Amino acid sequence: MRSFKKAIISVLLFVAFIFAFSIAIYEPYAHSELYVFCDSNLRKSMSGKIDFLILGSSPGYRAFIPQIYDDIIQTYSYNASGAYMPWTGRIALLKEEIDRQPLKSVVIEISYDSLLGNVKSPELVEGHVYIEPRIGSFIDRVNYFFSNVTIDTFEKYYTNILQNGGAFYLNWARSKLDRSKLDYIHNVNYRQKGYLPYDENVWQDLTVDKKTFLDNFGKKHISTEFREDNLNILKEMIDICHQKNIDVFFAVTPYANSYISWFNNNDEFDKKLSDFANENGCYFWDFNLMKGRFEQLSDKTDWWDGQHMSKHGAEVFSKMSAEIFRKFYRGENVEDCFYNNYEEMMLDSPYWQYMGN
Repeated sequence: MRSFKKAIISVLLFVAFIFAFSIAIYEPYAHSELYVFCDSNLRKSMSGKIDFLILGSSPGYRAFIPQIYDDIIQTYSYNASGAYMPWTGRIALLKEEIDRQPLKSVVIEISYDSLLGNVKSPELVEGHVYIEPRIGSFIDRVNYFFSNVTIDTFEKYYTNILQNGGAFYLNWARSKLDRSKLDYIHNVNYRQKGYLPYDENVWQDLTVDKKTFLDNFGKKHISTEFREDNLNILKEMIDICHQKNIDVFFAVTPYANSYISWFNNNDEFDKKLSDFANENGCYFWDFNLMKGRFEQLSDKTDWWDGQHMSKHGAEVFSKMSAEIFRKFYRGENVEDCFYNNYEEMMLDSPYWQYMGN
């Protein structure tokens, strides 16, 4: 009996040691600005100001520029999107801001695969690791960890957290040795308000020739088998917003002019999301259908890959989309800003010349 009690005490002491060790390693990092996504301090400093919030994954992270929205629609916006963003991360960030900000609009960026993944899958561990330091409260960070970790993901999740903690201490030491290098530990750009651009000259020329276009046209299929648990989180986000009389927009950011034609059921995807939006009192805007895209967005310079915009592309898109929001806020009809469907949109595509020839 004594041996059993000793074993239990030893286990408890070991668990307590691991917990204390983890806190000592991770907490300084969680309060730091070591990486660009460590924006908890930044968002807290904006308490009482943000009225236009963007929540999405990497396509939204690279597309919506808050300063442009502020200038055009006279708002105070923030882009809280992030790479590999799980739905549990989106709602965690929304809950952080809902009571401390005078939110009027929340834009939820939804790409073609956003609603398909299991939030507890190994593929999304990196997204959870990015979310952890963005949560301001220690208790909320602990709750987030245990709510999203599984036996299969524990090792990868926990190891990444410790590595980030170690990286903070390493960079802190480097900053002490060389005080001119404060960027070792201060990498959050307050002016960009959450937006993360690619470098000025980083893009890919995604223009394609006739053969490539015809070989790929309509060959990809978009799954509309959305996971119920993701939809439930989305519904909860909508409810949280509507309780505060906040408008909710679902937004699909533009894919490259060539890449968008690879899919064969874009309208089916749009209808399912549009129906869901209508049923839940939200707005759905697919910016792939935005009129003027072919005149103003170029495959030569405006995307980093098929769905992530370059810095120049994001500037053009943000101006175009902000003008649509401005019309909406003025009470004007915005339906004429969009094509009715993808078939109509493709008729204006510079690649349509390749069809039937």
